[in-house]
Amino acid sequence: MKIFLSIILFTSSLIASSQEIKRVIVDSKTKEPIPYATIKILHTNKGKIANSNGEFKLDFQLNDSIFISSVGYLDTILIGKNIDKLIFLISKPSVLDNIVVSNPKIINRFIIGNGAEFINKKTICNFKESANIKLTKCLPWTGGGGAEFAEPMMLPDTNKIYRLSKAYIPVKYTSSCWQPIFIQVYEADSINGMPGSLIFRKHLSLKPENYKKGKIILDLHNENIFFIKQKKFFISISWDTENSNKNCLTGILLFRDSEGICYSRSIVFNDYHWIVFDWTPQKENSFERLRTIFAAEIEEME
Repeated sequence: MKIFLSIILFTSSLIASSQEIKRVIVDSKTKEPIPYATIKILHTNKGKIANSNGEFKLDFQLNDSIFISSVGYLDTILIGKNIDKLIFLISKPSVLDNIVVSNPKIINRFIIGNGAEFINKKTICNFKESANIKLTKCLPWTGGGGAEFAEPMMLPDTNKIYRLSKAYIPVKYTSSCWQPIFIQVYEADSINGMPGSLIFRKHLSLKPENYKKGKIILDLHNENIFFIKQKKFFISISWDTENSNKNCLTGILLFRDSEGICYSRSIVFNDYHWIVFDWTPQKENSFERLRTIFAAEIEEME
């Protein structure tokens, strides 16, 4: 009887220490749901992106540390035992809140990024020569493993103010339908130069009208994403694996290039940090550097 009772108590304690129920992330003031927040259990291979209603389910232990971040809110770390069904995030002030731009004037436009030279060319990702560009050594990368790829966008002049107008993302759908993706914009970290604060995230259910010459073209003019006396920013792509048809796949295009640079991380890796993305080809021992060919249109403001 004592052994049986001990087994029951032990099993009950395991159930109590594992918490997988639906939770909602909300604004601490308005109590409105916050869509597409990142939830990561630190030092584990577990993580999720909340849905459009701020909802998520994630199995965690009572003593786990859970990192939560979203655009416009302070990063938060909570202990599992202190997490309720409603999780409140505190909004953070924006630098732009203190800047008044009256009658802004566009004085110049630039195309930047690894993919700038491909803006008016059709990108075809295969291991043969395309009719438009010689795109050998190309690797289509689909959204498995919770991966995210970020490319630095170097600004022409650190003394100027720029607004992000458009993003160009070469993609390839590898089935009869598109897998939804996320596009993110990060400021550069002032210490290590890698992606830093997340300043924009958009969920894209891809449609034919967004797709031209092998690229997603996203109009960001009205998002008012400004860069004030900065050296660079980052555009990144990740995949919505939780809220999509598993038969739908969307791949981005990666190219072997010793000169280019691309950063990557994965929400399902223990170490949720950005690294320079290298790839080891099968049957080879050497690393090859891969780069994305994203591009951005920016407007210089007066």
